[in-house]
Amino acid sequence: MKKQYYAIFVLVASAILLLVNIFSSEKFDQGFYLRVTSNVLLMIAMGILLYSMKKQQKQ
Repeated sequence: MKKQYYAIFVLVASAILLLVNIFSSEKFDQGFYLRVTSNVLLMIAMGILLYSMKKQQKQ
């Protein structure tokens, strides 16, 4: 159960950082796209982790 809270925390923190990166960026260069891509991939990974944890708890 505690692992779920860590995953949710990382998911929320990543979403906040994604929004900050998008709104505070002055130019859209390669670094911007790499930061956004890494945040999105982290959010996808945490979503998959949470899904698998819920699925494992039902078994």
